[in-house]
Amino acid sequence: MANNHSPRRIILVGESGEGKTQLLIDIVQNLRKQSVKVEGVLSPGIFDDGKKVAIELLDLATNHSRICARLALETKSDLEFGDWAFDREVLAWGNQRLNNIGQTDVFVLDEVGPLELERGEGLQTGLEIAQNGWFKVGLMTARPNCVRPILEVFPESEIFNCSSWDHSELLQELIRIATR
Repeated sequence: MANNHSPRRIILVGESGEGKTQLLIDIVQNLRKQSVKVEGVLSPGIFDDGKKVAIELLDLATNHSRICARLALETKSDLEFGDWAFDREVLAWGNQRLNNIGQTDVFVLDEVGPLELERGEGLQTGLEIAQNGWFKVGLMTARPNCVRPILEVFPESEIFNCSSWDHSELLQELIRIATR
């Protein structure tokens, strides 16, 4: 795919539990059924009795995943942020997987946060790919408190607030955008 135009960068904004990752999962499944090339990473939560206890990092190219964060109260790490203790080896693996991405139709980077935007850690390769724009549409997720810093990096981004949309309507809108 030659990229002769500026890519569209879309930020899906929502609080924890608003369904950002599930929306991305649904988008990826729908686009792949239409033979749209989708690459990147997802960060689904792992739940125990309805409580989020860990965060997985899923490589969309291979469908391999690893646990990248656990509750800081249960695990210690030299990379902690908020409630989470991150595994540096898994983040390095994620950056390596992201580094293998070439040109793609849709690029997915789930949960861009303070780790990347404020501390310069986390999935920095994902931010570089989003900056380089070797894709038609880039889909990123973020919490509301990250909107300002992410717009400083990607000022032309379009913001879709998940709480303002019905899930199925937003899904259809984003599929329409990605398949134009």
